[in-house]
Amino acid sequence: MVLAVGLGKSWVMVGIAEYFKRVVVLQPCLELVKQNHEKLEGAGMNTAMIDSAHHGSWNADFIYTTPQTLVKHLHECEEPDLLIVDECNCFYEGKLFRQIFDAWKNCKVAGFTATPYYYRRKTRYKSGWMWNETTIVSIEEQYGPAVINIDREEGHRLGYSPDINIVRVPITQCNAMHLQNRAVYSPIIREHLQGVSDLCKTLKNGIIFCDSISHAELISQTFNIPSVFGDTPKRRREDLVERFRQGRIPFLVTVGCLVRGFDFPGLENIIILTNMNNSCEVEQIVGRLNRGNGVKTCWYNGTLNKKKPVAGEQELIRIKRL
Repeated sequence: MVLAVGLGKSWVMVGIAEYFKRVVVLQPCLELVKQNHEKLEGAGMNTAMIDSAHHGSWNADFIYTTPQTLVKHLHECEEPDLLIVDECNCFYEGKLFRQIFDAWKNCKVAGFTATPYYYRRKTRYKSGWMWNETTIVSIEEQYGPAVINIDREEGHRLGYSPDINIVRVPITQCNAMHLQNRAVYSPIIREHLQGVSDLCKTLKNGIIFCDSISHAELISQTFNIPSVFGDTPKRRREDLVERFRQGRIPFLVTVGCLVRGFDFPGLENIIILTNMNNSCEVEQIVGRLNRGNGVKTCWYNGTLNKKKPVAGEQELIRIKRL
């Protein structure tokens, strides 16, 4: 089932789950386990969220968990009638799912995603060089068309999502190479910071996506903006996200976090300070603005690939000389 970001996948899941006795929902990260479980609180359903931070009952009728947690506790969880896989393109070929499907052979499976394709990568060697060979694989080509398929533009036409402006801004680019040689590239770094400052002064709130951790740390330290990374402690990460939702923090800086599933209808701006060539990531990041009302804008200063990838497309990327 393909629904653009913000069109209510979590509620569709609930609607489908009501037809089954026991349901397990797999989410790609802890934030989504907590976020989607909270939407059901007070609905009268016997629900549980189980991950490294939350310890519910594996006997509940409606369980939210992560693939990693489920695999560790497969012996405790009776096979459900329905397994729902959220963001199914993220884990399509993962060994965790092979373990789950080896153990559970009778339950029905429903996959949900906003981007129904994934990138299969192989490393190849030839004539003293090493390449990454990337094949873009369509889930729909393998299993047929989705039962539901509504993209962001169609959702907007139907009145279910706001209009999103995508605007390129003349901010000088700054990447990890510049930061590793600050003495040489200090004029470029100063121009970059001035451009970011000028843009942010005009905005109420936003998530800033950076080129690298060192780049994000530069933005964070210069403008006193909290940063969120993959290794940010769970409690601090949850606290920062909650304060951001409450409006107590106007901006957050990150590299790859808050890309999938982050739900904040009051978010008005996305700022992308790096080249984005992966159309899956572009759709997910821009989709953070696909909730709520008002003027929504994605600002970017580099390349932004908004074209849907072609299934079976291949490219060779030279990595390094052996």
